[in-house]
Amino acid sequence: CGLDGPVEWSSSTYVSTDANGVFAFTTDKEGDWYFYTQAYDAAGNAEPVPDSGTPAKGHTYVDITAPVITNIKASAFSPAAASIEWTTDDETTAVIDYGLTPSLGTQFTETSSSKTHSIILTGLLNPADIYYKITATNKTGLKAQSRSRKFRQDAGHKKK
Repeated sequence: CGLDGPVEWSSSTYVSTDANGVFAFTTDKEGDWYFYTQAYDAAGNAEPVPDSGTPAKGHTYVDITAPVITNIKASAFSPAAASIEWTTDDETTAVIDYGLTPSLGTQFTETSSSKTHSIILTGLLNPADIYYKITATNKTGLKAQSRSRKFRQDAGHKKK
């Protein structure tokens, strides 16, 4: 059926009194989960039991590990703009909090999901110390946050 690696099978019974039943499960196993169902009517008649060749009727990905942020680099490249680059071990989006003090105060939201990230901050004061931190969120909502960092915004600034 196209599944790689060991396959764990589990069964449980969930009884719904209407057609809108909700199934919930808990696991400590990360990865793809496929769900097969077998329906019974009020008289006890059942549809055939699915086997491993039956297409999944439901699928979800369980992720129990927060992303890891690495290779953070910030650099000023014009008098009012700078880039921040980093990588994550998982596809993530991010929020970059930044400001002129360690309390930050401004946010930039990266909405496209990736493992390699690069954003450009504009409208920066020059010269100034820019403080920032990155919060990365993977598709299951798990988050990682970098420590607060700073870089000097003085690109193209001529000292008198």
